[in-house]
Amino acid sequence: MSKGRFTRLSAVKTPDELLRQLRRAVRLLNGSVNLDSLADGIFRWCQESDDLLNHHRRQQRPTEFIRIRWALEYYQAGDADNEQNQ
Repeated sequence: MSKGRFTRLSAVKTPDELLRQLRRAVRLLNGSVNLDSLADGIFRWCQESDDLLNHHRRQQRPTEFIRIRWALEYYQAGDADNEQNQ
């Protein structure tokens, strides 16, 4: 996935935007995804988004956890690809 596409995915604000961006990402991967991880990520994103809308306080920003996890996985995958190509 390109950095631009990942940036757009990371910046989504609504569940509809999230699902639209994820559908595009899954298509790029020819449907080859970890469904358990994808479902968990969608669930967490929606839960954190609902908490934000309902003003539930947490120790961290409501969408921070899942977005950070996705960012770490994205950039770690890129680092692994770079190491293999050297």
